[in-house]
Amino acid sequence: MDTMAGPARTLILIKTIQQLGFRPVLDLAFHRLGYKTGYYYRQTIKPPALSRQHAAKVQPLAVLTFPPESFPGNDPACIPAADEIVNGMYRPFSGSLSPLDFAIEDADVHWTRIGDSDPQNDLKLVWEPARFCWVSPLVRALCKTGDPRYIRTFWQHWHSFQEVNIPYCGPNWVSAQEVAIRLMNWIMALLFFGSHPATSADEREALIQGIFIHAYRIPCTLSYAKAQMNNHLLTESAGLFTAGCLFKHMPEGRKWIQLGWKNFNEGILSQVDPDGTYIQHSVNYHRLMLQTAFWMTAAARTQNLALPPGVNGRLAAATRWLLAHLDLPSGKVSNLGHNDGTYLFPLAGSNYGDYRPTAQTAAIIYLNQRALPEGPWDEMAAWFNSGLPEQVNKSLVQLEKTSALVSSSIRVNMRTARYTSRPAHADQLHVDLWWDGENILQDAGTYRYTAPFPWDNRLARSAYHNALTIDDQEPMLWAGRFLWLDWDQHKLAAAPKGHLAATHSGYEKAGYLCKREIRFSAPTQVEIVDSVEPVKTGSSSHLLRLHWLLPAWEWNLDNVNSLTILKPGTDRQVLIETAVTPAIQVHNLETQLVYAGNVLHGQDDTLSSTFGWTSPTYNHLTPALSLRVAIRSLLPAQVTTRFTFKPS
Repeated sequence: MDTMAGPARTLILIKTIQQLGFRPVLDLAFHRLGYKTGYYYRQTIKPPALSRQHAAKVQPLAVLTFPPESFPGNDPACIPAADEIVNGMYRPFSGSLSPLDFAIEDADVHWTRIGDSDPQNDLKLVWEPARFCWVSPLVRALCKTGDPRYIRTFWQHWHSFQEVNIPYCGPNWVSAQEVAIRLMNWIMALLFFGSHPATSADEREALIQGIFIHAYRIPCTLSYAKAQMNNHLLTESAGLFTAGCLFKHMPEGRKWIQLGWKNFNEGILSQVDPDGTYIQHSVNYHRLMLQTAFWMTAAARTQNLALPPGVNGRLAAATRWLLAHLDLPSGKVSNLGHNDGTYLFPLAGSNYGDYRPTAQTAAIIYLNQRALPEGPWDEMAAWFNSGLPEQVNKSLVQLEKTSALVSSSIRVNMRTARYTSRPAHADQLHVDLWWDGENILQDAGTYRYTAPFPWDNRLARSAYHNALTIDDQEPMLWAGRFLWLDWDQHKLAAAPKGHLAATHSGYEKAGYLCKREIRFSAPTQVEIVDSVEPVKTGSSSHLLRLHWLLPAWEWNLDNVNSLTILKPGTDRQVLIETAVTPAIQVHNLETQLVYAGNVLHGQDDTLSSTFGWTSPTYNHLTPALSLRVAIRSLLPAQVTTRFTFKPS
């Protein structure tokens, strides 16, 4: 937005107020005022002092409890994951191994003097090790073995962090959310490591002092968290509430309890729709919201509090939403919306992409029922001391209204969002398709929020989703790194029984009506039909571009209309055929096939390097196949893509 001309910025501001409401814009204005007036600087120029007497009164908070040893014991990766940290390595964003290093620039610069939007400097890469989410693997290994070296490993890295990070100076204090996440993980460390003989009395007291200093940083920028209307408010409120529980013998602690409790409960009610949809339209942030709620529910229980019924109701709906999007054979979900690699509490024997631990824990806590059969995903619920019901209620796992089981092995989901605030990606009517746990039609994910062109949050655009675009125009107004305006809404359309159909409004202002229908003509065949009609009569031709993101399998392009992909080492293949009607109106049809940014077939273009990728987690790219079909045609036109599955 900074590069926009004055009139454009004014128009964006007017649209933002109209579509988001005045309150978040006002909260953001207060936040910026806090910077400009020096209020934030004055509030945090000097860290607060906690007397030794007050520190001595602090008792560990039993937010979590050691589960039976059989849980981490059943996970063969439990000890190796912790030993990586012992050896000075960790997995940022749950990806590849990297040194656990806290080296930072501007270590002595007050946080208010450091920006967070430099496209050459992605602060998330700095923040990731400083979140201390790697404490969970150490705690799991301690539970399994009782080996004190996992405790000493924590202290070794904690001291390294303290040496570099002066309170309220450097990039790790810029975001109150990062402070809150670190605070919660330190409270976990205090619970499991603080009273162990491997921890010295001085270390325990220093950790308590650190938690107190962290809690003091959060309240002054709550206006920003409220302006964002997202997970910032939830995590900051949970961190503040938990710190308040530790220091409830002090006036500050009692104030933090009240502030955290109020804002968390209000946040859930305003951010989770009655149907369970989370405001950020992201499955990863949906998990973050639920895991934050697990922590808050458990922390409240230590104070003999329970979340209000209305809040529990929203969390129950959010649980059902996640279960409806879960691919049971793999535990995976569509890579929907922003995916910043967050996994707050990896307290189960499964990988980052497996959502079954969170889904099972949420079902047990908020639905009082087990949604999935017994498995390693039960461990997370045990850590949160939630009890493990014996009976499984299979009816909890139900399809969305725009999802369908074509057969026992093929599942289709069409994205139909009702935006009420802050869409994440331009992905209306995007289609995900699963075949025996294989994600055949994929969502590319996110990769990076902050990066030089062409990776400037590029994968949020419509052209990277399994969707149809017209004249290479976006269906919504791209107004900033995390801001879309003129929201693209859907309407369900009439369809034969068992089929799916919907329209979307993204191109109506440009004069086009768009409809997508998904037909199931055979147990091994899916047809996706895209129709475009002009609002007014005319004879001009338009560029219709259709994109399909496929797994990186072997391929054979028979002609511009037919592509076969074959899973290596098997006979499993998918035939993808394209047909356009009426064919007489088609001026030309071109096919481009891109693998990992390299054009395998068709014409190269300036953005080819950003296609043929999927991002399973933040700052990671995995090769994929992008099939891009470009059709120059008069309107109305209809494009049919047929997927035929040939199992081994």
